[in-house]
Amino acid sequence: MTLPSPPAENYKIDHPVNAAFVGRILNRHPYLRSALKTEWAQVANDKLYRDANLRLADLDKRLTLGKTGLTLDCDDNRVTDWCKYKAREFERNFMDFAHRTNLSRAIEWAIEFVSDHGLDFPVDDLDDYTKDEMRGACLRLADEKWWRKQVRRLQGRAVESVARDLRLVHKHAGIYCSDFNVKRRRLQRLRNREFLENIEAVNDEGYCATLAELSDVNISNPVNRRNELMVRMRGFEEVAKTNEHVGVFLTMTCPSKYHAVLERSGNPNTKFNGSTVNECQDYLNSVWKRIRAAWSRLGIRVYGFRVVEPNHDGTPHWHLMLFLAPEHKAEAVNIFTVLAHAEDRGEPGAAKYRTRVVEINPEEGTACGYIAKYISKN
Repeated sequence: MTLPSPPAENYKIDHPVNAAFVGRILNRHPYLRSALKTEWAQVANDKLYRDANLRLADLDKRLTLGKTGLTLDCDDNRVTDWCKYKAREFERNFMDFAHRTNLSRAIEWAIEFVSDHGLDFPVDDLDDYTKDEMRGACLRLADEKWWRKQVRRLQGRAVESVARDLRLVHKHAGIYCSDFNVKRRRLQRLRNREFLENIEAVNDEGYCATLAELSDVNISNPVNRRNELMVRMRGFEEVAKTNEHVGVFLTMTCPSKYHAVLERSGNPNTKFNGSTVNECQDYLNSVWKRIRAAWSRLGIRVYGFRVVEPNHDGTPHWHLMLFLAPEHKAEAVNIFTVLAHAEDRGEPGAAKYRTRVVEINPEEGTACGYIAKYISKN
């Protein structure tokens, strides 16, 4: 028996079939509420309300930490309070569990406890650690700072991934990264600055300075870090001149299926495979490994700098300022181009946009000049 299609009014978000389910999820995510509602309506219009509900449930799961119910797009005060509570809960239960049973069972419980909360246990390979070392790893879970570090790291990645999927990160909206993570980063820097300004360090000779003052004179200061990178770049260039090496400026980006949004129109990319920023970076790393391996087999040695920069939708691409022996340049560039185009080689625009090769001409400018813009932007 074939069931009839659902009536047209079932596509409406305020229909009784959908209102309770959709409303509950939207209320859990105030920051993304509007975008989630738009996504539901678009899927419901293109397919069925059932598909829209499944899509919304999947996004809600990605924005929820494990089995805890904590929504990752919440404000930092909520994260701080939650982490403090979880650290105390773990400490109380772990000590009680270890007292009533043996340490091995307590460690097993600790690993399960962390896994249920969507986090990774501090120790990777359990067989390489003694019981005392495992106990020490468990005690780290009683520190709220450990919880905050793990949750904030997952928070940034999860929200950014969903924001890209919902087309909130592109040239015509929040370029490079989501507004949520921009705000979160600014508040983090403000907290760090206040912390440094409230602590003083005194040396043996009685000199006293705040940690903020000390931070300003080392590479923690972005200006100093940029200047140091430029000095190192100039040093590489001087070494290249001494050894009569040549420079080449290479750019490599991901195939179109890794890009969530089209740049010109801001429309969703129909080829997008749902990759996160980290997965895009993993792809570029894998290509770079193959390139270096091929160079190594032929005895091609390179040195220089790599700068990672986001496209308009947050998808990373690489700029490489490299120096090498002139007799190896043509072969090295050919290997780079071939391997960077190995995946989806025939797609439209691949030859034009996937890679870029610029030969450094000392008469037109220094190598430092080619990469200065990208170092400054980072």
